[in-house]
Amino acid sequence: MPNEEQVQNLREYIKQNKAKAYPIEGHPLENASDYVKDMYLKMLCLVINYIEDIGQEQTMLMERIIQGIKASQTLETYMREANDIDDGAYQTIVDEVLINGLQYAFIGDVLVMTHLVDCKTEVVEFIAELVESLGVVDKELEYLLTVAKAVLEQDIAEFLIAKLTKPNAVPIGVLKYYFALDKDIIVNMYEDKWIFFSLNLQTINLDDYIDIQSSRFVFEHKEKVAFIGLEINLSSLQLQFSNIENVMFIGCTFVGGQNWLQFNSCQEITVIGCKFGDFNNRIFVCEDNVEKVDMKNSKFINCMHNYTDTTTSLHTVSTIVWGQNVSLSVDNCSFENCGGRNTSFAKGVSLLSNSKASIKNSVFRNCWHYHNTNNKDPESPRRLLFSNLLESRDNQVVNSADLGPR
Repeated sequence: MPNEEQVQNLREYIKQNKAKAYPIEGHPLENASDYVKDMYLKMLCLVINYIEDIGQEQTMLMERIIQGIKASQTLETYMREANDIDDGAYQTIVDEVLINGLQYAFIGDVLVMTHLVDCKTEVVEFIAELVESLGVVDKELEYLLTVAKAVLEQDIAEFLIAKLTKPNAVPIGVLKYYFALDKDIIVNMYEDKWIFFSLNLQTINLDDYIDIQSSRFVFEHKEKVAFIGLEINLSSLQLQFSNIENVMFIGCTFVGGQNWLQFNSCQEITVIGCKFGDFNNRIFVCEDNVEKVDMKNSKFINCMHNYTDTTTSLHTVSTIVWGQNVSLSVDNCSFENCGGRNTSFAKGVSLLSNSKASIKNSVFRNCWHYHNTNNKDPESPRRLLFSNLLESRDNQVVNSADLGPR
């Protein structure tokens, strides 16, 4: 019968090999010197040692970091030597190790490690003292808390949303290494949520995942459908969304053409950090029961609704968002060479949207409507980019039609 020491050795062997199978790759310590790796890990172990009930989650995560960065010592050694850190050693670590962006990775690691358990008040106070000592300011800490929460929930959508508001001092990619991303495009298709994402702007072929219905990809009856970090080509196929609570586009690039995004009975459409280019039709067509469209930090370039209308004197163009009963919020977006072009005589109204609009911190350049193909519409009280403008703040309108009613 094996003795206790044999079993413990076997358990340690199994744990080590499990960490080797799932090393955390891409941590900023990977390219650091052995001295920096050792001091960083000792300091991290000091924080972990302060937790009363160290769990398997913390030890396994530390093992995975050690394997990923090819550290020179074992976790047991780092945990033991962490107890030798005194005031002088700590100041050396602050001055020589936790610099040039590593201080943010360290605080991020600390937040992930400590959020795996319910920490006592003294641990929380200790972390707050570390944050202050390392010069991490409130906005930076708020960002690190947000991405740490996304890591713990493995919510890549929340991670990328937070990334759009990353403070300049925090390095790109902090804590990204905690996500298990082994493919260019990751697809999670749950019963109530479909999420398609990539961290390096990959072109997605939707017919790899869903069937085409009458030249359309149809998404329906979901709580959420999200596209993150993808290039989506609408030159030959249309996307249609029906009965979906939240449709999200984050960090995507859309290549236009004659097709558009169509929405029916969707509560909220969220667009963050996206680029839209070379559309020849409307982009967001909101039909029945679409409540809200929220756009932030996005760019629209060369989006012109090209059409022929020989039956009316005024045509509702609404190239960006068409939907009279929709609440539209636009913040920190830019529009260049956007509007409409009629091959016939009808003039244009509501050039960018006929929705109930709130526009803030946005820029409009060379946005017009043309009739008879190349004739710019004449000055008129109805020649407006947004005919139902409810709020306008801190916008720039350059060589364009009026933003809204005066």
